[in-house]
Amino acid sequence: MIIEWRWAEGKFERLPELAADLVRVGVDVIVTGGPQATRPARDATSTVPIVMGFDNDPVGAGFIVSLARPGRNITGLSSQAPEITGKQLELLREIVPRLSRVAVLGNSAEPGNAAALGQIELAARALGIQLQHLDLRDSKDIDAAFRAATRGRAEALMTFSTSRRKTVCRRCTRTPNSSPTD
Repeated sequence: MIIEWRWAEGKFERLPELAADLVRVGVDVIVTGGPQATRPARDATSTVPIVMGFDNDPVGAGFIVSLARPGRNITGLSSQAPEITGKQLELLREIVPRLSRVAVLGNSAEPGNAAALGQIELAARALGIQLQHLDLRDSKDIDAAFRAATRGRAEALMTFSTSRRKTVCRRCTRTPNSSPTD
């Protein structure tokens, strides 16, 4: 087995070029790590099988026809369970009983995130928690989002920005006495 690796280095605008390159070199299958990579792969080929490593809503994204019968040349894994985000907020409240303000980071353009945000909003209303949705379309938005969360006095942070999760986690890693704007 020969593996042809392609990595966009966080520059998603490069993904169409990388997907087209994989098709040009004649790979037998393309494996993607998320919807940002699946879309350019789908656009690059209708014949090479594509296996999604993950997608919130592959039906809503137009990648597959249905979960039962994906159709086309795309298959893979889906977490299609936006109701879980409401449960995550409930669990966060159990851990921090006096929790009243939560910042939610996510890319509103990613399929499935709107449904997840709707579920977390329902849970927040039921729990009396104020939400602050901060849109992350690009890694350059992360510092501004953290500043906004600080101004909004967020006591906790949730994310469904799967493509930026590593960068967000690195941004969250701080010494115990550091401020959010360090």
